[in-house]
Amino acid sequence: MKYKIVLNYYLYILIYLIILLNKVKGEDVTIQILVQQPVVYSKSIYDPKDKFINNYINEIYSIDDNIHVNLNFTYYIFNIPIIYNAALLMKDPKYDIIIIDDRFLFSEESFIESALVKNDTLFKDYYLKNFVDLTDYVNMTELSFNNPKILEDGIINGRLYGIPYEFDFNVLYYNKIHPKLNKNYTDFDSMKNIMKSITWDEFIKGSPITDGIPLDLGFLSYDFALDLFVEYISNDLNIDSKLDPKFYENLYTDEAERIYTNFKNLITENYNMTLSMKKNEASCILYFYMNNTYPFYKGLMSDNIALHSYQSLKKYTFNYTLPPKYSTVVNKKYLVINKHSSIKLTTLVDVALKLSSKRFQILKAKNFYTIPTFDISKRFEDEDIKEYCDDYPEICTMIEEMKGIHIKDVFKSKSSTCFFEVRYYLSYSILLYLYKYLTFEKQIGTLSYIIKNIFLLKSSSKEANIYNSIVYTLMVIFIFIYIYVIYLIRKYRKYFALKVLSPVLCIFIIVGFTLQMIVPIFKFQTNSIIGCKLIYIVEPLSKNLVYIPMIAITLRIYFIYSISSIIGKKLNNFHMIIYIMTVIIIWTGITSYIYVKDEYEIYSARTILQYRFPACEKSNHTIYYYFSWIYTAIVVVTLIIMIWRIKCKCKESYKLIYAYLVIFVSIMENILYQTLFKVEKDYYLFLYTLIRIGFILCYFLCIYFLIGERLVKIMADPKNPELLYSKTALKIDISNNKTGTSSFPTILATNDITIADATYTDGTEASTSIEVVKSSNNMKKG
Repeated sequence: MKYKIVLNYYLYILIYLIILLNKVKGEDVTIQILVQQPVVYSKSIYDPKDKFINNYINEIYSIDDNIHVNLNFTYYIFNIPIIYNAALLMKDPKYDIIIIDDRFLFSEESFIESALVKNDTLFKDYYLKNFVDLTDYVNMTELSFNNPKILEDGIINGRLYGIPYEFDFNVLYYNKIHPKLNKNYTDFDSMKNIMKSITWDEFIKGSPITDGIPLDLGFLSYDFALDLFVEYISNDLNIDSKLDPKFYENLYTDEAERIYTNFKNLITENYNMTLSMKKNEASCILYFYMNNTYPFYKGLMSDNIALHSYQSLKKYTFNYTLPPKYSTVVNKKYLVINKHSSIKLTTLVDVALKLSSKRFQILKAKNFYTIPTFDISKRFEDEDIKEYCDDYPEICTMIEEMKGIHIKDVFKSKSSTCFFEVRYYLSYSILLYLYKYLTFEKQIGTLSYIIKNIFLLKSSSKEANIYNSIVYTLMVIFIFIYIYVIYLIRKYRKYFALKVLSPVLCIFIIVGFTLQMIVPIFKFQTNSIIGCKLIYIVEPLSKNLVYIPMIAITLRIYFIYSISSIIGKKLNNFHMIIYIMTVIIIWTGITSYIYVKDEYEIYSARTILQYRFPACEKSNHTIYYYFSWIYTAIVVVTLIIMIWRIKCKCKESYKLIYAYLVIFVSIMENILYQTLFKVEKDYYLFLYTLIRIGFILCYFLCIYFLIGERLVKIMADPKNPELLYSKTALKIDISNNKTGTSSFPTILATNDITIADATYTDGTEASTSIEVVKSSNNMKKG
């Protein structure tokens, strides 16, 4: 009986495992793929394509009984004004794989971070937060068949995020039988030879192709406006930054007006501007083209699928050619995996690799006229690529001979803003310019200003150089003055008038103010991460070199007045310096360790619509900001308390003006530099320069009232015994001791109180301390 029970028990377990294995064996996975809706879109055109892709994946995975994969495609409308909606969709956990173009992928990234991105929690580090790093999941040799540039643009900082999926570029479709076209130039080779030699102006205003008849081109959208603008200027300018790194200067100097005027005339006279800013009008324009309304249709090579669909309804022959000078903006599409997807990552990576494989790209090209991402230069050594080029020789010829414009690279330099900001503002500004919403002069000025701001920082403009030269000249002058002051302090260091303040502490303060004078150059005008790191180390050091010695000096003066509290006690100057140096070294060491390990960024305070001024910031800058305020507050409160206590004992406390200036400067530095970036573009440089000059003068006044006044007296009368000898004392009027008031200590010979921190008449140095000694018959001399 027991054996039967055990046998049944194992039988039940076996049946359960079989059922479970069958369920696992037949696991169904539905992968949601998000796709940007093409400019020319029709459900009847793209549904068959999606079904074809889904069937292909089904067939592949049917061989493997462990999983069945289904693909579901979702199309979304993309437009510049609603780019935020697209960004929200791409991070939606509902979608597992996204087909994304190169204009969006990494578009938020730039060396100098855009203010538009920095202040937006959605777009800041968008790819890091939402896309999977595929580097450890993909063998790069599997992707070696791709064009190196296409593959490269899916990689950032050596990490792969986008797998090349499709290639695309701008072309001009034309109807061979259109009455405006010269029939002698409608074949591919003849059209190619003409288009390689003419510019956009010649093409539109009249060329052998049209027998001199002007053309209508129809549709213009945000991205198309930007593409056309770049293609147009490429006819006149070498926009390859490697060959001409400063080509953009022609777009905001005297030459700019001619370029913009010609471009505006070209477009407004030959494009249907009433349709340009409406949605889904490209299909209408394509329809007009198919019905011979327009001789040319400017679109993407991928629009071929729509043209063949129309051709099946209306029989006629069409062809395509690259734009004038064979310069065309290229578009690249990538497969990226959503970090928030709930589907197993290895499954998603496997599907993405199959969708981007060489064989499947050829299948898509044959059935839906898509352009593979192949490296065409390998067609003589790779059989699959050779097969494609044998089937589509004209396309391979165009890819080989085109002057491909990678539009993100056009607007990319070390100091340029991110492409997201360019795409967001410049394309819209071009349309506004073409629509004549502003006066002609203002249109030219606005467009020139935006393009200038894309590439240049306000700090590197000619106007900034003039202001900077003024500030740097002042800085150099004051640095030499401070060096001379330090020399004088060392020279007269044994004079009692300096001893009472401690010459070493005064030198610390001068060095600190000098560093504070230099800090803004690196903090608000730096283009280097190393410089950014150094500034977060130097800035606390410069403040400590001012604050701590300043408090120590004020404390010394306070103890001089607090006679009763220090009778019989000493403030040893040597020990005080050791303590101060120890605190500064420990503080600098701790901050250096923390700040070096932290992440830093250079960012632009404003957008290309206003001005771009670089500033340096660390990742946890908020903590640093509050800590800086707290530290400043402690210093300010400490100085105020000591000044108040001294003021209670001294009527002439105005001589502590250096402390008042330190308090003022400390507060204003934290306020003004934080609010500076809110100033309008016309006044920013002037106000920034004025603030810096103001602080430089304040630093100088602090030093003058602290030590300079005494040095002037010593230099005027170096043999004055009241300034030199130890028996010279500070006379304190204690007649009003009950009221707590007294006169400021003046350097007079007296028998009441002697301060032993001085130099003896024989030249030997006295004890480096402040010692209050009551007068008596046997008082020690010197």
